[in-house]
Amino acid sequence: KAYDLIGYGLAWLLRDSEYYLADFILRSLLYVVLIFLIGVVTIISDYTKVSIAIDSQKHVTKAIAQTILFLKSNFQIAFPVFLIIALIGGAGALVYNILDSYIPRSPLYFLALTFIIQQLLIIFRLFIRMLFCATEVVIYKDDKAEVVHPKVKVSNVGVK
Repeated sequence: KAYDLIGYGLAWLLRDSEYYLADFILRSLLYVVLIFLIGVVTIISDYTKVSIAIDSQKHVTKAIAQTILFLKSNFQIAFPVFLIIALIGGAGALVYNILDSYIPRSPLYFLALTFIIQQLLIIFRLFIRMLFCATEVVIYKDDKAEVVHPKVKVSNVGVK
């Protein structure tokens, strides 16, 4: 609803003007903010699932609160990793769409080639999803890991 209201507000502000470039830039910024918010919600939900699985929690609201605190303190590592993997996934989808647009549909063997490329896209998306989960688990477990201090006394026996 907020996105719609902002869009209507932009249309109302620029309705009687010829500022097409300003309208384009403001709507583009609105899309970027929307994509960022979708990414933040996705990160919170993914890390909440990881937190529930690793810590064996039963209360989802408590896990969401802990996840938000975790992401607040580890945003510098969690968000860039998430963004890099998302960009890899987006690049794979872009390559698929480019390849798919150049393959004709008329002969049957081209249809079979399209089917094979679609299956490769599904495998690639599964790989990206597994990479998301694996990196989230590693980052979460690394942050929650217990620091072990050695109980060894320094000895200078035989050292000159």
